[in-house]
Amino acid sequence: MKDITLSPRIIEQKFAEFCFVRIINVMTSLSEVRGLTVQLPTPAGWVRPVNEVSLRISKGESLGLVGESGSGQTMLSLALMGLLPPGAQVSGDASLATVRSVLV
Repeated sequence: MKDITLSPRIIEQKFAEFCFVRIINVMTSLSEVRGLTVQLPTPAGWVRPVNEVSLRISKGESLGLVGESGSGQTMLSLALMGLLPPGAQVSGDASLATVRSVLV
């Protein structure tokens, strides 16, 4: 196996390119949810229809929620809009980015 040696200049350039791509990806994320959990009170105790959901929607992307009846799609949507029923407990992070123009 042949050893490959990269000059410090090339390493620095590749690292800068990697960081630039990451920064652009963060800036183009329009909506991000991390660890979203919704709990609802019932006579039998607490139910968790949404458990640790994480997702990211970037510019130009669409998201469809698909699942069996009762698997939490409506509660997830209601939580993102702030329209949960009284008594619901929510934890996690959700953010909606402002749309910016980026000139490169």
